[in-house]
Amino acid sequence: MEADKKTNIVWARVDAVVSLILENDRYLQSKRNVELTNLVAEKFNISIRQAQRYISEAKKEIKRLSGLKKEENYAKALRDREYLYHKAITPSFIFNKDAIDEDGKFIMVADLKLALEVAKDRDKILGLYEDKITLEGNVNNHVDFSGIKTEDILKLVNELKKTEP
Repeated sequence: MEADKKTNIVWARVDAVVSLILENDRYLQSKRNVELTNLVAEKFNISIRQAQRYISEAKKEIKRLSGLKKEENYAKALRDREYLYHKAITPSFIFNKDAIDEDGKFIMVADLKLALEVAKDRDKILGLYEDKITLEGNVNNHVDFSGIKTEDILKLVNELKKTEP
């Protein structure tokens, strides 16, 4: 039981390092290794060596995620949207002047605008929306200059010569 708890903590920390790297992909550059290692060591109050192990595992996970097939990416995208949708509809504290009750206390509200945007994005991934563009008209490869006077063509040619470098 104790070993499971330690394992869970380790993988939770690795997931946190994955998030940290994904938030700032410059941490994938080798010149930023020392900075990232120190940041992880400070964040979790661990040794440099342990931080390097977490970073190594996090980079393996990122590499695994980037190598997923289309179906796996599709499923992951849907899971991400479902997670965001759930977070958006779950009432939570927001700290702004509109979320204060009569007693001056912050109230819990759901972010319905965010929920709607996430739902739209999820539905677009599912293919429920189609982007349609309708073009109408005729294409004519033959240009008819019969209605243009010779003087007008000469004026146009002179104007074009003026704009040439």
